[in-house]
Amino acid sequence: MSIAELQNSIIKKVLKITDNQLLDYLNSLLQESDPSSFYSLNDCELKLIREVILEYDRI
Repeated sequence: MSIAELQNSIIKKVLKITDNQLLDYLNSLLQESDPSSFYSLNDCELKLIREVILEYDRI
Protein backbone atom coordinates (compact mmCIF):
# COMPACT_ATOMS: atom_id res chain seq x y z
CA MET A 1 0.00 0.00 0.00
CA SER A 2 1.44 3.36 -0.97
CA ILE A 3 1.71 6.27 1.45
CA ALA A 4 -1.11 8.11 -0.31
CA GLU A 5 -3.37 5.05 -0.12
CA LEU A 6 -2.54 4.55 3.54
CA GLN A 7 -3.22 8.22 4.33
CA ASN A 8 -6.53 8.06 2.48
CA SER A 9 -7.53 4.89 4.33
CA ILE A 10 -6.70 6.45 7.70
CA ILE A 11 -8.60 9.64 6.87
CA LYS A 12 -11.70 7.69 5.84
CA LYS A 13 -11.64 5.69 9.07
CA VAL A 14 -11.07 8.74 11.27
CA LEU A 15 -13.98 10.57 9.65
CA LYS A 16 -16.29 7.78 10.81
CA ILE A 17 -15.18 7.97 14.47
CA THR A 18 -17.79 9.55 16.74
CA ASP A 19 -16.10 8.85 20.08
CA ASN A 20 -14.79 12.19 21.39
CA GLN A 21 -12.42 10.55 23.84
CA LEU A 22 -10.79 8.51 21.07
CA LEU A 23 -10.56 11.55 18.80
CA ASP A 24 -8.94 13.58 21.60
CA TYR A 25 -6.45 10.78 22.17
CA LEU A 26 -5.59 10.53 18.46
CA ASN A 27 -5.21 14.29 18.32
CA SER A 28 -2.83 14.26 21.28
CA LEU A 29 -0.73 11.62 19.52
CA LEU A 30 -0.55 13.72 16.39
CA GLN A 31 0.35 16.85 18.35
CA GLU A 32 3.31 15.14 20.01
CA SER A 33 6.48 16.97 19.05
CA ASP A 34 8.93 14.15 19.79
CA PRO A 35 8.25 11.08 17.60
CA SER A 36 10.40 8.89 19.84
CA SER A 37 7.89 9.38 22.66
CA PHE A 38 5.12 7.64 20.71
CA TYR A 39 3.90 4.37 22.14
CA SER A 40 5.35 1.36 20.34
CA LEU A 41 2.98 -1.54 19.83
CA ASN A 42 4.16 -5.02 20.66
CA ASP A 43 3.57 -7.99 18.33
CA CYS A 44 0.39 -9.06 20.10
CA GLU A 45 -1.11 -5.57 19.84
CA LEU A 46 -0.17 -5.31 16.17
CA LYS A 47 -1.81 -8.67 15.48
CA LEU A 48 -4.97 -7.58 17.26
CA ILE A 49 -5.13 -4.33 15.30
CA ARG A 50 -4.66 -6.17 12.00
CA GLU A 51 -7.48 -8.56 12.89
CA VAL A 52 -9.80 -5.70 13.83
CA ILE A 53 -9.02 -3.84 10.60
CA LEU A 54 -9.79 -6.96 8.55
CA GLU A 55 -13.09 -7.39 10.41
CA TYR A 56 -13.89 -3.68 9.98
CA ASP A 57 -13.22 -3.87 6.23
CA ARG A 58 -15.71 -6.75 5.91
CA ILE A 59 -18.55 -4.59 7.24
